Amino acid sequence: MPSRRGGAARTGAVLALLAACAGCSPSAGAMKARADDLPGVIEVRVPDNGGEGDIPFSQPSHRAVVTMAADAPAGQILAVLEALGDDVDDGDLTSIDVRFLDDRSATLLAADGSGVAPRLAEELVEARDDPGVVAYARRAVPVYGEVFLELRDRRLESALAAADRYLGRRDLDSVTVRAGGFLIIRDRINARLAFTAARERLASEVDDRVGLTGASITGRGTLKLCAAPGDVDEVEAYLDRTPRADDAEPIGVVAATAEACRDIYL
Repeated sequence: MPSRRGGAARTGAVLALLAACAGCSPSAGAMKARADDLPGVIEVRVPDNGGEGDIPFSQPSHRAVVTMAADAPAGQILAVLEALGDDVDDGDLTSIDVRFLDDRSATLLAADGSGVAPRLAEELVEARDDPGVVAYARRAVPVYGEVFLELRDRRLESALAAADRYLGRRDLDSVTVRAGGFLIIRDRINARLAFTAARERLASEVDDRVGLTGASITGRGTLKLCAAPGDVDEVEAYLDRTPRADDAEPIGVVAATAEACRDIYL
């Protein structure tokens, strides 16, 4: 006859298991269902990011990949972010990846429950509908928020104007803008913004006075200036006679088209 002590031990184990499972994460299917039938949603996938199988009762982490109608308005995108936002805040979802049907030019990866969802939805739609934007990618996360923007306009002044739109944003740590052969990266975590600003001013001066086919302007490494073969000597002469802040150094000048400039690393 089994002892009462053994039965009590088994009962205690079952109760402990039930208590542990009471706090279990929702299933992928349950999270998928929260957004599946929302207006504008074409498909919701909640793939497994992998879990820590050696830890008892650990749950695999998931991310939600939501494909929306190509013309979905900001309100519908916001509804998706809000429907899944608690799962992100609770750690059951690592992120919400929003994209549009047959259009990968504008994407959003949201993993930040800081209340910026309305702005994220509006900016995603604005970029998608802007004929001057070739590509837009926003990574909204609690640490190191990023935005990437590629413009149809190939001028440096347009790239600088686009980057200026994000000045002072506390939810962004890195802004990358590409326009033709010009690349601007403003990164307040991995580089010094003062360096970037000094280099932007110098590149603008050279572009105004001589003309550039492209440039790579960041707050670290080498400032790369690209010019047509016939303009390289004039660019170098201008740099030699123009006083500038030490923040702009080092500088490399290369002969390259806008397309070639993108693939040259100094």
